[in-house]
Amino acid sequence: PLKRAWCLWELFCTVAVDSSFHVLLPPNELADFKRTLVSRYGDIMLALSKVNVRNSSASKPEDRDAIIQAVEASPGGASQLNAVVLALLRDWLAQAGRAALAAVAPEERSTSTLITNLAILLKDQGKLEEAEPLYRKALEGHREKLGDTHPNTLMSLNNLANLLSDQGKLEEA
Repeated sequence: PLKRAWCLWELFCTVAVDSSFHVLLPPNELADFKRTLVSRYGDIMLALSKVNVRNSSASKPEDRDAIIQAVEASPGGASQLNAVVLALLRDWLAQAGRAALAAVAPEERSTSTLITNLAILLKDQGKLEEAEPLYRKALEGHREKLGDTHPNTLMSLNNLANLLSDQGKLEEA
């Protein structure tokens, strides 16, 4: 859908009228999506990075051309639309990640790949205060389950240290 001009046009209209944005998936796709959040998070981020209204398609070339023309005539043009759509989708992805993480069994949550993926997304969005407790929980879980020298523990420590450095709080690590 994110490669189709009409879908991007609908997102454009949502933004233009300052309406709320929601993504709804059918139950069978939602289950697959939740698995993908854990197992192929990078694929989701890669798909989002490719959103570009200029590269969209439509069954009728004249529809695509009209949509591109309208988008380009708007303030900020296609570049602004692409940035706004990406921000909306990343916000939605963070919400979906939080919900999926809440559904993980408490004893597995801190060592779940999802907790780290969600922390990375939040950090990339500039939501450092929201990412920090997730990084800390992941580090705590890896230390308890795997020990201080396991590669996953060391990666968790590195992630937290990078975040704290970005926050100017590295001495807390």
